[in-house]
Amino acid sequence: RCRELPSSVTDWSHDHVRWFLLQKELDKTIYPLCHRLEGPRLLALYEMCLTNRESMYQALKFELNVRHQSVLPIGDYLTFLHEMKLLT
Repeated sequence: RCRELPSSVTDWSHDHVRWFLLQKELDKTIYPLCHRLEGPRLLALYEMCLTNRESMYQALKFELNVRHQSVLPIGDYLTFLHEMKLLT
């Protein structure tokens, strides 16, 4: 739907976040954890992950399991960190 993303993550809407995560094949793992987030909050999540990568992975993995009965592969978490780094 939104084929082009605003250059700044802080300008992203919910739809932009969804589109970005879909394009990175993170729609089944990361997206359910941030389906209500727009760009600034997605960026805040990324910054939290940078502050403590291991504990944030554990927290996100736990939330995805409890709320969505799904697994968060470490590869998807690392892909999220890598793709966000390319944007900042």
